[in-house]
Amino acid sequence: VGEEVLKDKCRIFGDMILEPGSSIAPHKHEGESEVYYIISGQGFINDNGVEVAVRAGDAYTCKSGESHGLRNTGSDDLRFIALVVKD
Repeated sequence: VGEEVLKDKCRIFGDMILEPGSSIAPHKHEGESEVYYIISGQGFINDNGVEVAVRAGDAYTCKSGESHGLRNTGSDDLRFIALVVKD
């Protein structure tokens, strides 16, 4: 994805780590979307109240108006890329 797509739209593009037992509380996105790409580890995405297992290689998108959270249920760090793009 080049600058022509993300210019003035990208709010977060980060390499994130959740330690074992850690989580990101469920939250709602308004006017932006967020993508998680799981690099390593395992856990659960809270997808609008539904728990979905995730592991390395999985990708997930939370669109504007939706909610999500993430928790590390494994014994290793859960490493993922987070990309937040304004609509």
